[in-house]
Amino acid sequence: MEQQKTPIHKFNGGIGATLCTECNKIISEGITEDLYCDDCNFKYKLIRSDGLQRKGTHLTFVEWNDDSTFKQAHEEPAIGRSVLLDGNRFNYTWMTTTIKEIVQMSENYIKFKTENSTYELFINK
Repeated sequence: MEQQKTPIHKFNGGIGATLCTECNKIISEGITEDLYCDDCNFKYKLIRSDGLQRKGTHLTFVEWNDDSTFKQAHEEPAIGRSVLLDGNRFNYTWMTTTIKEIVQMSENYIKFKTENSTYELFINK
């Protein structure tokens, strides 16, 4: 059974502080119930080879028809699918061009190449 995380409270120069449970960075002066700093508070983090980063809470791998219209949404990556980060009916945070090669894949990490770039996808469970 996985143990539930609790906030980390410490003293910083005599003042109470809350630390990130992931990286120990100070989240705030004062006692809060927050668990993560802004850098660690993500489910998915997509980093493009030029350094651009996007974080999100939902991820879909989109399969396309031959005429470039939507065909089907998937939970797993595959050649020919695009990565859609925080997509909904009318907009999204980021969408890649189609995957041409999956370079490396593990439970919490995928490195892949698209038509235009190389990406790293970090999955924070």
